[in-house]
This record gives sequence, structure tokens and C-alpha cells, in this order.
Amino acid sequence: FGWVPAFFDDFVQDIETSFAVDTHLFNVEQDPRIFLAIANYKVGVSTLSPVTVYGWNLNGCSERRVDGCFELLATLPAVGAVSVDTFSYSQGGAPRHYVVIGNSFEGRGSSTVASNHEVNSFVYQVDLVTGTFELVQSIRTSSVQSVSVFAHCAHSVCSTFLAVANNRGLGGLATESRVYKWAPEVDKYGTACTVEGEVTSGQ
Repeated sequence: FGWVPAFFDDFVQDIETSFAVDTHLFNVEQDPRIFLAIANYKVGVSTLSPVTVYGWNLNGCSERRVDGCFELLATLPAVGAVSVDTFSYSQGGAPRHYVVIGNSFEGRGSSTVASNHEVNSFVYQVDLVTGTFELVQSIRTSSVQSVSVFAHCAHSVCSTFLAVANNRGLGGLATESRVYKWAPEVDKYGTACTVEGEVTSGQ
């Protein structure tokens, strides 16, 4: 919906989703568009469901009352995706754009075992002009609930980090969440630290 003073009123468009559980809006330098990533958890009973990335087209919805709409740009394979974040990195050249997908469950139906929750989360490099993409890293995670990318600068040096909130795995609810530091020379995250935690009833 489009915003009018005090509330959303003008309908813009429908976007097809399948058990969507997270959305992420983002911008990148030197591109006037807004981008939208949607984490679809499952299709039917299968958690092999994609994260879809859309770009805002200022001329895409001319029949609507607003000038623009989201158009599908990329469909990224995922496995029970529940969280999505993005970041860009430039080192002496054109910026590279990445989509981080937190996967939480691999399986079908409601019958589960502990191993269903041990599933890799993905880091994709995405060309936001052509829509092409490449899987650059798989990170072993345990029923991820959230992924978050952040930057930290110290002594004139800035680094990019990824925080992963793990929920459960082979050891049940007693699991570690982790923080990873981006290693641009190899296009991958390496472990920076771990945070031990346990989910108990009532929390």
C-alpha cells in the first residue's frame, strides 16, 4: 500500500509468496531503486522454498495510482528460510552485493528429528542489474531464527560481521549462536566468536 498522511491507503500490488516469514528492504550505492527480499519458508509441505528478490521499477505499474512497483529480479534457492539480510562490499572496484539467507529446517510435514534442524545457511552474491547470482558460502547452522549483518570500525579499519541466532540442533535447545567476520579476500565469513545459549520453556 502507498502511504498517505496518517495511514496506508493506496493499493500498489500483490506479490506472490509462500508461507513468507521475513522481508528485507534495502538500497545500494549508485542505484536509485529500492530492493525487496522475501524469505518464503515452505511450498506445500516442502521447505525447499526460495528467497525472492525484487527491484522497484518506477514505470512498472502505470495502471495504478502510484508510479512504480516491484518486479522479480532473482529467485535464490533456500531451505526453510526464516531470515534474510544483505550487504555490499567494495575493495578497489565495483561493489559486490550479497544476500544472506538464514535456513532453519529441511524436511517435509510435521514429523521431525533433530537432524532436520541442522541445515546450512547461504550467502549469495547477486548481480542486481542482471539478476544472476552465485552461491559463495554455505554456513552450518542449527534452526536459525535470525541473521543480521553489521559493520564495526576501529582504528580507521571497518569490518563486516554476521550474527546468527541458532535455536536448536543435534543437542536439542542447548546450542550456540555465532558471530562471523567477513573475509573479503576469499569471499567468505570466518568464525569470530560464539555465544552459548539455551531456550527454556516460558522464554
